[in-house]
Formats: sequence, structure tokens, C-alpha cells
Amino acid sequence: MWGFLIVGKYLDLGMGFQTKKIFTIILLLVLFVGCASNRKSYSQDGLGDYLTDDYSQGKLNDYYLTDDYSPVYPIGIDSKKNPKKYLMAGPPIDAKKLIQKDGIMYKPKYIIKIFGPGEAFTGKAINYSVSGLKKSEGTYLNGNKEGNWIYWHEVFGPHTIESKGLYKLGNRDGLWEYWYPNGEKREIGNLTNQERVGKWTYYNEDGSFDIAISH
Repeated sequence: MWGFLIVGKYLDLGMGFQTKKIFTIILLLVLFVGCASNRKSYSQDGLGDYLTDDYSQGKLNDYYLTDDYSPVYPIGIDSKKNPKKYLMAGPPIDAKKLIQKDGIMYKPKYIIKIFGPGEAFTGKAINYSVSGLKKSEGTYLNGNKEGNWIYWHEVFGPHTIESKGLYKLGNRDGLWEYWYPNGEKREIGNLTNQERVGKWTYYNEDGSFDIAISH
């Protein structure tokens, strides 16, 4: 580098403006090539450290499927013609924005609740407790609970699941599971129109088996 500076200084004494300009461009190009040759190149093997489990699709799923993530509505799905598809596609809303009348959930007329109920609600909804934590989350079809629902305990301490299972036409229908506030499973079995049917298994609060009963 010092050699270039000395030569440059020497030529500066006798060169004209145009010649010095050409020499300066050549000198900058040489310096640029020299710096570029010192840069580290990365092959696919060199990226191996980045292709770990922490950056796998599974980890990304855990990140994107959080409460902060809301999927967009898919294009071309009509909520009237394909209500179940629309039900699972849309982002959840706060249930406080809905109106309940005679056991049915409605969208507010003209988007404002003071105008009363509008059309029956189809979509996902979340109920929040006073503390701001989730109390329940699930889907509605034509104003009735339908499909998967999950409920949480409203207790001080860890936010634990109270129950989860399936609804059909507004009634608990299908497999349901229940938990104690400490996170241990309490009971599991099937419901038909909210009535216990078949074998139900019950557990103690320490997680040990209690009893199995056929209904």
C-alpha cells in the first residue's frame, strides 16, 4: 500500500489532471479487489451451524402459532357457502365484541353493539378474564359453539387448562378432558349431547388413577 502512495505522489508532480484521474481509478480498483479477496466465503457446509433444530420448521411453528399471530382470511372462501372452512380460516376476535341473545352469539348490527344483534356469528372467538388471561377459546357456527373449544382455570398462579373438547350445535359432544388447577388430569371420557356416555376415567389430584366408570 505504501508503494502505491509513493508512486502516486511521484506521478502527481508531472501528470496532468486527466492522467491523475485515470491512475486514481486504477488504484481504487486494485484496493477493492484486494479487500474482496480477504472476505470469507461460505459454502453450504459452512452454514451447518445455522441449520440446527433451533431453526427448524418445528421451532418456527411454535413461534408463529402464538397468541400474537393472526392468520389472514383466505381468498375465495364464502362464509355462507362454506361456513366450516371460513370458521377455521379467520383470525379470532374478542368475544366481548359479540352479542349473546337466547343462547346464540351475534355480530353487532352496523358493527356497534348499541344497535343490537345483527347476523349470527361464524368464526373464532376468545373470552378473556379480568386479569387479561384467556378464559376460553373456540369456534362458532351460525351463533352456536362448534368444533374444538378450550377453557382455562381462573386461579392465581400458572395459567392451566381446565377442560377441552368438542361442541356440536352448541352442546358438548365428543371426547372431553378435564384438569385440576395444578395441571394434573382430573377425568376423561365422551359426551353425547352433554351427557356422559361409555367409559369415563377419573384421577386424583396427585395424578394417580382413581376409578373408571361406565355410563
